[in-house]
Amino acid sequence: SELGSTDKIVLEFNGILIDGGTPPGGIRLPHFTFNLPSGVDVFAMGAGTVTYVALNNNHPDYEVRIRSAENSNYTYTYDHLLNPTVIVGDVVNGGDKIGETSNTKFEADIASGNTAYCPTDLFDEAVASTLESKLTTLFSDWETYKVDTTIYDESTQHNIGCATETGDL
Repeated sequence: SELGSTDKIVLEFNGILIDGGTPPGGIRLPHFTFNLPSGVDVFAMGAGTVTYVALNNNHPDYEVRIRSAENSNYTYTYDHLLNPTVIVGDVVNGGDKIGETSNTKFEADIASGNTAYCPTDLFDEAVASTLESKLTTLFSDWETYKVDTTIYDESTQHNIGCATETGDL
């Protein structure tokens, strides 16, 4: 229900949230949005320094932001976490556990200023390829489970999992 009126298990980066706003068809969410059960481990997308850990105003869970070590103009944001394992000032490496999913949607983005970017455009080619492969499998498996091969249309995506190249925060 957190993803609006859709059969999707994951909303692509800058995908349209149906019933979520006034523009035609809904609003675009400038991040990956996953429907996951509570307690799934969440890992850092890349190395950096934790700059923000705070309880959300509208949900009983946390938002964590990490400033990229490789390009300090980028921030990794993880929203709707429980049991954060990091505090402001911690230095993390890609793959370090930073918390767990809550009982609401999980959101992740990479942004600079007010612009979010398709994560696979910024990942190392091998990492991007692995993520796109896993998303392709997830999309296919979900469509098989839902008995509906039209839920995801990868041919219209900028990269697999990204509806567009950038999005506005």
